[in-house]
Parts: sequence; structure tokens; C-alpha cells
Amino acid sequence: MKYNLVHKLLFVDTNVNKINYFLYAHLLDDFIKGDSKHGVSFMVNKDVEKPEYLTQRFDYFWGKKDAKVLYYEHPILPGIMAKLLLDMSTDVPSITVNKAYYAFSQYRFENVLPPGQHLSDLITIKLLQNNILTLHSASFSNKKTQEGYLILAISNTGKSFTTFAAMKRGYEYHSEDLTILDGDHIYTSPLISAQSTMLPNKNIWLKYNLLMNKLTGINVIIPRVKTLSSFHNFFSKYNVACKAKPGKFFILEKGEDSIIKLDKAEAARKILILNKLELRYPRDQLLLAYSYFNSSLDMEQMLKIEKELINQIVDKTGCFLIKSNFPDRYLKLIETIIKNT
Repeated sequence: MKYNLVHKLLFVDTNVNKINYFLYAHLLDDFIKGDSKHGVSFMVNKDVEKPEYLTQRFDYFWGKKDAKVLYYEHPILPGIMAKLLLDMSTDVPSITVNKAYYAFSQYRFENVLPPGQHLSDLITIKLLQNNILTLHSASFSNKKTQEGYLILAISNTGKSFTTFAAMKRGYEYHSEDLTILDGDHIYTSPLISAQSTMLPNKNIWLKYNLLMNKLTGINVIIPRVKTLSSFHNFFSKYNVACKAKPGKFFILEKGEDSIIKLDKAEAARKILILNKLELRYPRDQLLLAYSYFNSSLDMEQMLKIEKELINQIVDKTGCFLIKSNFPDRYLKLIETIIKNT
């Protein structure tokens, strides 16, 4: 089934409704079904076999020079192997894992990463190859002017709090954790990863599902209930098909209330660093092993594209450093800039 992660832009084709540690959509629900321009595939099969032509070993990976397929196998328990097959031979790259890998990879275990991490990094690469940027950023826009605002900060600073506060004041929602954008548009991503206490509505089932998804160990034992209706109710108020033109960047920091306009070079430098803290694709072992056998994937080139895209967008926009020791002050400071420019 294809799930439309970003309206008409990004889909994942999968046979499961939950992909652990998948940054682009932790929970997959029917209300976001649909096709899009770019996509990836993630399948869980009973077993996965190594293709015979992959004869060269690289740590726990098997590949071959210029082959667009990579196989991974790692023991997780006596007699139980985590198996994964990466196929980059089509326009829709795919990751297939066996049931043992899917079942036992709720969290990182030694050298075995949850498949959702690899899938997230694969999507980031796929988008970069099409000059589309993923930022660790929240975003919202002015409904009248269609100008979008990106909120960046280290985790637990106030990105989500500020975004939800903006929604209460009538701004258009785009994202609260990952923003996907190109030179022309900020796209809306129907994904929520914030703590339930920050949500702007009082839907108890949505809060329950988010809380259960965050609690280590508990989320494996206690099933999600009414996920579809609760997420649908949350987003029914907002236009997930909307787009906005990239406007201003706001970087949040702790400190005494202040607003500092950053020059373009400093803004791009800070944005790139904040992105590296969250997006780990340059260090993804699966993609690095693939690039070892296949020179068509160059991680340094991907980093270069990311940097160039950030520079291009910053050149068109203004960037401000917003400081406060109180999360509820960030939006007030941001609005003084929006109203005066």
C-alpha cells in the first residue's frame, strides 16, 4: 500500500502500518494513502535471501562492484538473523527485511539499527538527488501572504511549542519536526512527533498514542488504539495539501530575550550544523557500504548538495537568532519581525 507522506511529493510503499524510527512518519494511517512524485519501498517478508552474485563481503554486508543491490545479515539471537536487502536499481529504491529483523529491531542492538533509520536516510538521499532538502525544522506560514517561516533549534528548545502556538493564532501548519522544501516551496508533512502536552487540541486518544509511542519498552507491549481517527481529527482542521514560499528562518536559543539578525554565511553555517545533529545519512552504515561497492552514490556529493541548497534558500530569505528563557516568548519575538518586515 502506498502512503502519501507529503502531498503529491513523497510516498512510501509498504506492507506494514508502523516503521520503527522512521523520521518521516512514525505511524502510517489510511487517511494519508496515495501516490506521489518521489517514493521508496519498505517491505517485511518472512525471509530474505542473499543474491548469489553478491560475492564480496564488507563487514556484515555483501555486495559486488557496481551492483545496485546490497545484502545485510547480522545475528541478533542464537539461531536468529536480522536480514536486509537494499535495491537501488529502480526509481523507487527499496529496503526489504525479514520478519525477525522487523520484530527485534524496536531499538538499536549492537550493530543492528532499526530499519526505519535506514529508510529515513534513504529518503533524505532520494530527495537530495532531486534537489529537495530535508531540514530538522518546524514550519508554518501566513495564510494571507503565503510566506513560510522555518523554526530551527536543538531538540527540546521550543520548535514544536512555538509551531503549535502559531497554529492557535491562525497560522497555517506545515511541520513540527522535519520540513521538506525546495527553492520554491515549503511542503506540508502530516507528522507529529512532539510530546503530547504540547498539542494544541485536547484529543485524548491522540495524546495517548503519542505518549505510548515515546515510552521505551511500553510502546512494544501496549497496542495503539484509535490511531486513525485521532490523527485524522487532528489534521482535519489543517490543509495538508498547502504549500508556502520559503520566507524567514528563525533559530531559537536559550538566553535573555533578544533578536539578532544573522548574515547569510553565519545563518547557513548554523543551519547546516543543526541539520547534522538530527539527520544521520552521511554516517548510515547501510548507505556507506553501498557506496563502497557502487561509486554512483557519493556521500560527499550529497553533503555538497545539501550545503548548496541551504545556501540558495538562505540567499533568498532573512535569518534571525531568537533568544529567550521561556518557550512561550519565542512566538511573540518572531511576530515582531513578521509584522515589521
